[in-house]
Amino acid sequence: MDAYIRMLKNSPKAQGQEHIYVAGEKEFEAEERNRLQLTIQIKVYDTLEKIAAEFNLPFRINVV
Repeated sequence: MDAYIRMLKNSPKAQGQEHIYVAGEKEFEAEERNRLQLTIQIKVYDTLEKIAAEFNLPFRINVV
């Protein structure tokens, strides 16, 4: 399968295109992008933190 994917990705690209995607690759990249750009209101954050504390669960959201 790896050889097939390498062959596919090394194929000539359509005019104006720089990348050939395999199944699920666009979704994976979108998830990574969204994970870095997600914003929530402070009230939602506080509520999630309280729920986690009630159930003795770790709660960590990277705040930028």
